Amino acid sequence: MPHAARLFTGGETGEAREWARDVLAGWGWGDAAPVVGALVTAAQGRRPWWLSLRDHGEAVHAQVLRARAARIPELPRRIAGADGLAWTYGAARTPDGLCLWVSVSAPG
Repeated sequence: MPHAARLFTGGETGEAREWARDVLAGWGWGDAAPVVGALVTAAQGRRPWWLSLRDHGEAVHAQVLRARAARIPELPRRIAGADGLAWTYGAARTPDGLCLWVSVSAPG
């Protein structure tokens, strides 16, 4: 299972989306980039945060771990460019921050 992770300093959402898009395209999951991009946008903040990606064959998973969040962000119900995909989004508070994740697969 291919895996990639990277630490981003606060405010690097554009760079994080581009990095994720490149990694996903390399795994053949380029179509999942809009969903992962929405996760990155939802998780944006001023503090450093981790973005990890894992290819499970039938689905790709993205996870963000970040410190201190006043609220748990939501993903939009519709994401431009992701019409042919199915995804599940989740979020949970951790003792020192917030964990957000999304699992993306092709329907069927």
